[in-house]
Amino acid sequence: MFNPPFTPNAALFLSVAICGVYNSVTAQSKIGIENYTYYGDGANVSQMPIISYENKNHLYAQARYNYEDMQTVSLYLGRSFFKQGDFSYNLIPLAGAVTGRFNGGSLGLTTEFGYKNFFASSQSQYSFSYKNKYSNFFYTWAEAGFQPLKWLFGGISVQQTQVYNTTNQFESGLLIGFSFKKWSLPLYAFNPGSSKQYFILGINMEWQRVKTQKPKNSLAATDKFNHL
Repeated sequence: MFNPPFTPNAALFLSVAICGVYNSVTAQSKIGIENYTYYGDGANVSQMPIISYENKNHLYAQARYNYEDMQTVSLYLGRSFFKQGDFSYNLIPLAGAVTGRFNGGSLGLTTEFGYKNFFASSQSQYSFSYKNKYSNFFYTWAEAGFQPLKWLFGGISVQQTQVYNTTNQFESGLLIGFSFKKWSLPLYAFNPGSSKQYFILGINMEWQRVKTQKPKNSLAATDKFNHL
């Protein structure tokens, strides 16, 4: 993740994307809305909104702003492959287009694993510019942790960035978070204790929409949102 400044376009993009996703929702679909705020590291406060949508056939779409670069929008499509049980996993290969200050394409893989109260996840991508190969980069965000209570979790997180023909950049951090129903609030501290320390606060929501079947002799069916 890069650390660009927040612009009014981000709020506009988020609002339009939310409306588009909501209007396209079908039965048994999932919606995720995330926003990450950066503090410190000598930079102004910046925002990074992300919206994801998965339909009942597990086709997956994601929109991001300020992720690959500042004032840049990216749209991804993929499919979710998952298993639920004592050991659960979810794998989502992605392909997307990027436009804004960075223009090009991107290939990625999102992974999630869980065993009892332990969890691990990663998001990796290779993004390539149509105009300048020296802007191409490989990026990975990974984290692992433990959730001792229903409302509390914590762990570690790492970031790795490799821009074309440059030195690999690696950052490590600590994670603590709180969850309540459909909400989760993770807080990351990267490079703790150093002069390059900075924080990332996430405010995330996730829903699953279930459309109940219309009962016989009933005038209307009922729609409701259920948290995962």
